[in-house]
Amino acid sequence: MNHTHLAECSPRKPAATHSRPASGMSFLVVEDLKVQLDATDRLLRDLGAADVEGVTSGMAALKRLRDPRLGAQVMLLDVAMPDMDGIELLQALKSSREDDPPTAVIINTACVPELLDAVELLAREYHPRVLGSITKPLTAAKLAPLLERWHASS
Repeated sequence: MNHTHLAECSPRKPAATHSRPASGMSFLVVEDLKVQLDATDRLLRDLGAADVEGVTSGMAALKRLRDPRLGAQVMLLDVAMPDMDGIELLQALKSSREDDPPTAVIINTACVPELLDAVELLAREYHPRVLGSITKPLTAAKLAPLLERWHASS
């Protein structure tokens, strides 16, 4: 009896070609929830990121940004975190002037869309390179336009 495998009967789909707006870029992801941190890491790597480092608190992010070896081009920043929230992190960076030149920032938060503009406006008060803000869950469709904005400004 001749057996045919299902894979042999199914038409092969061509490999999907995805835009890779994060190609070659380096990121610092500041997110207190491990599941969100891991999902963001995977998404950025799928979009072509060369380097993704994740930290789970504002204090850890401040420490990493003080390290000249980090070299992150863009920081994806959660707003609501324990110990030091995202806005407090931007405030600390502004007062210490340790983020020079400033790392570009994308606000990534679960706040209701009506508050997102206010959060972004507040972030811009403390940081000169806020590229924009995104509500969770983070997707390639939401992130790509902000990465294009980074490419246009760099």
